[in-house]
Amino acid sequence: MIDKNEYTEKLREELQEFILRQKSIIDRLQSVEEKLSLLENLDVTPTKDEEKGLYDYKINLDQREYTIHDVNGKKASMVSKRNCSALRDLSEIRSRCHTGTGDRSVIYKYRTIDNDSGESADWEEVEFKVDKMTSVDSSACLSLPVPLTEGESFEIQEEMVLANTFNSRNEWVTLVVEYPTDSFKLSLILPFERKPIGVRREESDGASNSFNKRRLYPEFDAENNRIVILWDEHSPILGRAYTMFWDW
Repeated sequence: MIDKNEYTEKLREELQEFILRQKSIIDRLQSVEEKLSLLENLDVTPTKDEEKGLYDYKINLDQREYTIHDVNGKKASMVSKRNCSALRDLSEIRSRCHTGTGDRSVIYKYRTIDNDSGESADWEEVEFKVDKMTSVDSSACLSLPVPLTEGESFEIQEEMVLANTFNSRNEWVTLVVEYPTDSFKLSLILPFERKPIGVRREESDGASNSFNKRRLYPEFDAENNRIVILWDEHSPILGRAYTMFWDW
């Protein structure tokens, strides 16, 4: 028969050993968190000289709005307007094509902005051609009616009509930061008759590396018969994908 004191002492030793192992795990986790924090705070933003060498233009504000017009998600539209500054003289502009499921039609518009007065010229629809970069990504090359000079401000607007694109229970839209960008506003408008069960946002640097996952809270606009979900981001990371998910 085991002595009570001996048994108690054995349990105490095992408990102490367990506590020490847990403390070691916590210390290692804290070390990993510190290293991740250093990586997150690392400034990878290109300098102005680097921007000029690598990119044709920078985006001051990227505004993208997706609107789903019916409760089945079969009819939708997207309008993307980017306020930009030319980093060199340009006779054409490249822009990432927005890919996805379903059928779509697209037009591109362009206008210049006077840097002194802030006044905008009229929108002009421009011709474009699509260059296939990878199996999933394409680039649209826009022909400008009048070449841009370095430092000139302009806006690009992409208008898409989407069919049979958002007809599943779990859906998402993604904005990829393809050029140096000061800020973006990503918005989703849903029909009031079909309320989302849950909405979240996350960032990713690759297909399997997602982080900064947070909930988003819809605004129920009964007066205009719609539900609005907004995501404003200042100083987004170049090359990162920002995705809004919703269940409905």
